[in-house]
Amino acid sequence: MSLPHDPFDPALDAALDVALTQALKAPPVSPTLQASVWQRIAMEQAQELATRKAAAEAEWQMASQQLDQQKVQMTRDTLAMVLGLAFTAGTVVATLGPAVMANADWIDPGAQGVVLPGLAVLVGMTAGALVWIERLGWPRWLRLG
Repeated sequence: MSLPHDPFDPALDAALDVALTQALKAPPVSPTLQASVWQRIAMEQAQELATRKAAAEAEWQMASQQLDQQKVQMTRDTLAMVLGLAFTAGTVVATLGPAVMANADWIDPGAQGVVLPGLAVLVGMTAGALVWIERLGWPRWLRLG
């Protein structure tokens, strides 16, 4: 027996398909079996979806906790930096202020006891606020819009 010249003959393919269909008949499938298979597929998909959803929620919860922890740590570090900077700036003003104010003719000598601590607090608070704004942004009550 010899092979045809073209191994991919469409007529031969069609004839083989018809012969195979007649020789290999699929057994009849009961409607209850089909329904139970489709029901099982739907149940598996629902379980897989529930598993994926639970995993995604757990991952989100973990990421949210990490972000909260980082925010608390950054706020604590910023507060420590603000306090340190404010005290340092206040100390510098309190230390250098008397020498500067001794030569200032525009400040009444009796008012220097009030002006100097007030200036130290003002410089310290301004320096601290600038650090806070740089690291954490403006407070909510000061944001416009």
